[in-house]
Amino acid sequence: MISDADRERFAAARDEAIAREKAAGGIGQLNERTLHAAVKLYLAPGAENREVRVGRRTADVFGESGVVEIQTRSWEKLLPKLAEFLPVTDVTAVLPVAVTRRVWWTDPGTGAVSGGRKSPVTGTAFSALEEIAKLGPWLDHPSLTVRVMFFDVDDYRVRTVRRGRASSVRTDRVPADLRDECFVRSVADLAALLPPGLPEEFTAADLRRLGRVRAVTAGRIASALLRAGLTERLADRGRAYVYRIRTK
Repeated sequence: MISDADRERFAAARDEAIAREKAAGGIGQLNERTLHAAVKLYLAPGAENREVRVGRRTADVFGESGVVEIQTRSWEKLLPKLAEFLPVTDVTAVLPVAVTRRVWWTDPGTGAVSGGRKSPVTGTAFSALEEIAKLGPWLDHPSLTVRVMFFDVDDYRVRTVRRGRASSVRTDRVPADLRDECFVRSVADLAALLPPGLPEEFTAADLRRLGRVRAVTAGRIASALLRAGLTERLADRGRAYVYRIRTK
């Protein structure tokens, strides 16, 4: 549960991160840099605990509670670090999730910012499953905790043209507010992140419908949960794979 004091402390960390990014060349220069920096400052106010060498690798944060690694996406990149850190200390892997997003457009020529439209895309605990499940059996390690932090986020983008079609590139994500958080300490805990109303035997189509995600995302989540060991696959239903939570 996030308290008002937590929100105030995060707001101070966010403002410091924004000030640092502006001093270094401005918001929007590197993808998601401000979100990562704000979370790091919130979790480790003391500079001596940030970017600390642990063994052969550098941890985002290292202190009395062990290592903290902040990863906004591509969680498979954490696997080599877990192999290095977990034998010697506790590790908390932090996943920031954008619950609501406001989209801002940056003019690449002038740097002028416009927009502020609220995106219909929302983030949930279920949408975090795809990344978390990539840690697979590591999730049952007694020294590993996954901390999912939920934010309201300002999403900065630049319009581009790719292969002759209009597109956009995210240049930065700036957190507006810290909303909530939850923790995963085992593979079994992943079940609590599944959408309510999921039948005992389900397909990727059920995950798409109840989790309100795209079909391709639901398929990836179903595959990730199977690899992590939370689910098992039953006989196919027509052309669809059928899954259920594995019982030990």
